[in-house]
Amino acid sequence: MQVLKVNGAEAVARVLRALAAEIELGEVEVDGRRVELAPSLHATVEVPDDPEDEANVLDVRLVRPSRAIDLARLRLAMSHPGD
Repeated sequence: MQVLKVNGAEAVARVLRALAAEIELGEVEVDGRRVELAPSLHATVEVPDDPEDEANVLDVRLVRPSRAIDLARLRLAMSHPGD
């Protein structure tokens, strides 16, 4: 997975506006790679519980969460020699 990071409210807003325009077209471009978006695309926004808290991170992920997990590979990755 590639990561694009920006800092500052203006830069974050520019990225979000660009993403919004591309999302409406059904695909986005990140670092020269085109990513097609499924019609079932959804978004989740989490905000601090305390209204006095300031938010300082906005995390946007384009993922395919429905990929099957290979449990054998997962166990192998989590094992330590001698287990």
